[in-house]
Amino acid sequence: MNIDVIIMSEPYRCGIEADGWFSDAGGKAAIFLSNPRLQVRAAGPKDNVGFRWVKVEDVTVYTCYWSPNTVFTLFVDFLDRLEGSIRQQAGTVIIAGDFNAKAPVWGDHNEEPKGRALVDMTASLGFTTCNIGDKPTFTRVYAGGISRSHIDITFVNDSSSYQVQDWRVLDLYSASLHKYIAFNITGAAGPERRPPEERWSWRRYDDSKLRDFMNLASIDITCDEAIPATEMLDLYLKQACDSCMPKGRYTGGKKPAFWWSQEIEKLREECNRTRRRVKRGRLQPDQDQRREEFGRARKELKVAIRVSKRNSWNDLLKQVEVDPWGLPYKLVTKKLVGRRPIPGLSTPGRVESIVDALFPREATIAWPPRMETHDFPAVTRTEIVVNLT
Repeated sequence: MNIDVIIMSEPYRCGIEADGWFSDAGGKAAIFLSNPRLQVRAAGPKDNVGFRWVKVEDVTVYTCYWSPNTVFTLFVDFLDRLEGSIRQQAGTVIIAGDFNAKAPVWGDHNEEPKGRALVDMTASLGFTTCNIGDKPTFTRVYAGGISRSHIDITFVNDSSSYQVQDWRVLDLYSASLHKYIAFNITGAAGPERRPPEERWSWRRYDDSKLRDFMNLASIDITCDEAIPATEMLDLYLKQACDSCMPKGRYTGGKKPAFWWSQEIEKLREECNRTRRRVKRGRLQPDQDQRREEFGRARKELKVAIRVSKRNSWNDLLKQVEVDPWGLPYKLVTKKLVGRRPIPGLSTPGRVESIVDALFPREATIAWPPRMETHDFPAVTRTEIVVNLT
């Protein structure tokens, strides 16, 4: 196996950084660069307990370890310090190590408070779990049976998840209760982001302008090769669309609410941050202080939204005096967005098929011809008695 970077938890020993070793303050989490050709662009401080990071080429790698024999409050403090360090990174970030935290998100059948706290932290950072499969990463044999768990976890930020491939637990002998884990990091660029496609406002299509363009402009494709001929045809079609329709606008997604602002966005981020601190510090001594901070942040956010909505409403009322047939009138009459035409309504036979489906025609009943005279037989007493009984 050609291994470039080794991420270790509880190593037997750690070397010096000149030899490619980078460990935390306690020597329980380390990174070893076995490929000397790799370029180390930056490295995190060694005074952190529980984690250390190294930026190798364009990838920031974190190694982590936290003992299972510590209380939950210390584990939460470890996650807070780790989160603060990760938020300062940019680009591809990979986190791996022995967290001694169990959660079904990475394949374990049990869920512990440490696992829930770790899930909350990675979710808030926008990270995804690389662990796949049912093979455990930790196996221990004791008198009562075999204990299996998934406590060695690998995370990567969502935008770079495509770079981590072939994550697997190896069956090689490791002289430890933990299994070896291997994965590949692709150096290829991510999916190409194409610019927004050209589009035209077909609702404002002008048939006469298109006819004029076709009468004036001519296309003569005489190229022997397919690619130049395709490019010429594509250019001709774009010019035809430009001649009869204005360009459409691409908004790039859902529009924000009318009362949204940069100030509200910052207050929302602060509110979410304090909410996460409250959720993770259930058993910490400063839990009451954290709740107060979250309450103040939430109140400030609500007040800012209320004030912004009121100001936006007042601005709308002012527009009524300036332009009575403008935006306020269209909002009230719901004419701001026009009705979209039914696709293919102009196709021959389309209207008839819609009418037949909505109003099905009953089959014609062939009634017998009417006769000039018709004698009905008299009703007998016997028939009346039979029908009544």
